[in-house]
Amino acid sequence: MRRYVIFSVVLLGVAACSDSGRAPVAVDKSGDGSSVIVETEVTLKPTTTTSTSTTTSTTIPVVVIPNVENYDKDVALQTLNDLGLRAELVPVESSESPDSVVGVSPEAGSEVIEGSVVEVNYAVPALHSVTVSYFVEEPTWINGTWGKGPCEHRDYNVREGQSLLLIGPNGEILASTAVENGGRGEHPEFRTPCEFEFVFEDVPEVASYELETPDGSRFPAYSLNEAKDLNWVFAWEVSYS
Repeated sequence: MRRYVIFSVVLLGVAACSDSGRAPVAVDKSGDGSSVIVETEVTLKPTTTTSTSTTTSTTIPVVVIPNVENYDKDVALQTLNDLGLRAELVPVESSESPDSVVGVSPEAGSEVIEGSVVEVNYAVPALHSVTVSYFVEEPTWINGTWGKGPCEHRDYNVREGQSLLLIGPNGEILASTAVENGGRGEHPEFRTPCEFEFVFEDVPEVASYELETPDGSRFPAYSLNEAKDLNWVFAWEVSYS
C-alpha cells in the first residue's frame, strides 16, 4: 500500500505576484522501496497596496498697512491692532507735534500677513545740553580768600543757593540749574571781572531761548537757528558804564 505524505507550504510576506505554477511539495519513500512525488497546484494572487495622500490648503489673511501718519500714537496703535497687526511704538526725535506718528515700517500701502509686526515711529522733542555763560566787568564779588573763590553777581542775585532759568518764547520754563560755583574771579580784589558758566540739561527745541537770573532779569533771546549754529552754547556780556 502506498502512503502519501503531503507537506503544507506557508508563504509569508508576499507583497505581489502575477504568475501561477506548480511547485513540488514532497518526496516519500515508502516501505516497499517505491517513491511518490506529489505536486500541488499553487496560485499566487497579487496583493495591491494603496497609498492615499491628502493635500490640506491653509489661507493666510493679507493686510494692507493703512496710512496713520500724523495720528496720535495711541490711536495709530489701536487702528493697527484692530486689523490684526502687532504694532510697536518707537520714539523718534522730531520737530513735529509730540506723540504724533511720523512714519511706519513697513511703509503704508504694503501688504503683510496678519499678525505681522509694524513699527510706529512717533515724535518726541529733540533734547539738548545747553551751555550758558556771561561775562560781568563789575560789580562782582569774590567769596574766597584773595579772590580765589566763586564769583557772585549780587546785582542780579546770582549767588550760591539760587537758581537760573532758561525760558521759552511763551515764557515757559524749559530748564533750571543751580548757581553754585557758576563762575570764578580773575583778579584778587572784591570788585573784579567774572565769567559765569552754567549747563542746562534736556532742553527741547523751541523758537527762542532767554536766560533769566534769580532777580527776574532776562538776557537777549537766541533763536532756534542761532542755537543750532552755535552748537547750543550761548554767551552774553553785562557791562557797567
